[in-house]
Amino acid sequence: MHDEMNMDGEENKRSDAVVVIQKYFRGFTSREQVEKIREDELIFLGMKKVSEDPKDPSSQTFKYNATREHRKALQKEFEEEYKAGLEDIKTGIREYQAPDIKEVMLEERRKWIYDFYELNEGNDLPKKVTEFYDKDKVMKPLTPEEEEAKRKEEEDKKKEEKKKKDAKKAAKGKKAKKDTPEEEFLKARVWKGPTEVVSLMQEKYYF
Repeated sequence: MHDEMNMDGEENKRSDAVVVIQKYFRGFTSREQVEKIREDELIFLGMKKVSEDPKDPSSQTFKYNATREHRKALQKEFEEEYKAGLEDIKTGIREYQAPDIKEVMLEERRKWIYDFYELNEGNDLPKKVTEFYDKDKVMKPLTPEEEEAKRKEEEDKKKEEKKKKDAKKAAKGKKAKKDTPEEEFLKARVWKGPTEVVSLMQEKYYF
């Protein structure tokens, strides 16, 4: 029985020790949390300067440098992926699309040479192949149909301009002439009849 009492005493001591340890630990963590909240509040209110030590993980400088390094690493990674993808595209074009592209380009140049030959009535050919790249800068001679359409367009434009000029002249000719003194005198004395007020007074007092 004495041994049982000793065991109970030891168990109680351990329980008390655990409670004390928990109490101190909770008090320590609570004080840390309160201190952190207080510091964040002071920084927010501008009453405490933020740490700018680049070695301090909580400083803005440290966070900025870390973010910058992370972005640089991502940028380098994406650039390498882009270059690798670009090289794959070039390889694919060379292997699968190059023959078709080459055939289209040759056909364009053959047609250019043929059109040049036709326009010059079979008397001349392009001097250099590089002239192909300036073909759109050279004005081609108009066909008879195009010349006729251009001539008709110019004539219509001239007719339209003449109509506008004639309309302006007619509008100027229609301006009202200035009345003579006699006409102004007669217009000022045209019978207009009694006014509304006079008519009401006449009805009230004479009828």
